[in-house]
Amino acid sequence: MKDCGICGGTGERLTGRTDTPSETCYNCSGSGKVNDNNIYKSTSSGTCFSGGTPVLTANAVWTAISDVQSGDDVLTLGQAGEMVTAPVKKRVCYSTGRIWKITTELNSHPIKTTAWHAFATSSGRCSAWRLRAGMCLLHADGTGKLAHDRVISVERTALFEPVYNLIVSNEFSFIAQGVLAYSFGVLGKERERFHKLCDRFTRPRVILGPQVAAR
Repeated sequence: MKDCGICGGTGERLTGRTDTPSETCYNCSGSGKVNDNNIYKSTSSGTCFSGGTPVLTANAVWTAISDVQSGDDVLTLGQAGEMVTAPVKKRVCYSTGRIWKITTELNSHPIKTTAWHAFATSSGRCSAWRLRAGMCLLHADGTGKLAHDRVISVERTALFEPVYNLIVSNEFSFIAQGVLAYSFGVLGKERERFHKLCDRFTRPRVILGPQVAAR
């Protein structure tokens, strides 16, 4: 463990911050300590989600992305279209990022993301700012059932808030608020190839049984 890069180990919210109602630091939840692989940066590069965005973790549990830590297992889609678990290599936190809201048919609340976060669509990888009404995102829930989630609208907001991303081993993707999102946006495939070389010595994936995909 190491001191949090935002609060300096105090666990207190930075003076003057109004983007979160919490009285404690949003990066370490008030503990003052973070995992050694926790990365903090001052401004977002554009590939992140709002801190409250639910991520599908192992055992089909939805967890806020701000609470996911390196080493945690998340559910994602394998090469053959099956649901698999993969470990989080790093959780990246940015102090501020402009929020884009994506409204879809299957989500009761807008997806709050940043401009360059890449999503899986019916026509391939696509960044948030390039999504248009009528396009279909790949939707997955805790049962392993897959569907197409049609985009209703995409809005660039005036809201800035702390944002987070997950670098996931093996598949480099994760399920955020029911849709498949990639760990990398810009030069995504090239960065995935680089990380796969580094992942050769990580623990093997745990493939969920057929009963999950069949539900």
